[in-house]
Amino acid sequence: MSSSSGTLILYFAVLAVAFYFLIIRPQQQRQRQQRELMSSLKPGDRVLTASGMFGTVVSMTGDKVTVRLAEGVDVEMVQQAVTQIVDRIADQSGPIEPEE
Repeated sequence: MSSSSGTLILYFAVLAVAFYFLIIRPQQQRQRQQRELMSSLKPGDRVLTASGMFGTVVSMTGDKVTVRLAEGVDVEMVQQAVTQIVDRIADQSGPIEPEE
């Protein structure tokens, strides 16, 4: 009976390690990457949103970001809606001023 319980414990230990490496660790890495993206976001960055729209960050206030999708079309959204920085143009031309 002792060898079967030892085998069962070993089986659960292998399952726990596999669960960690296949599910928990990749999720933690995605969360870390999203936090790094949010901290590096700045006006002038060309971004891709979660809805699949491309735009340029115009301004940021708190947890909200204003993204210019086209001339005269500025959309305010939460920062988490930005999924990827496509291009950095702020370093070349300076920050973009919002239109009123």
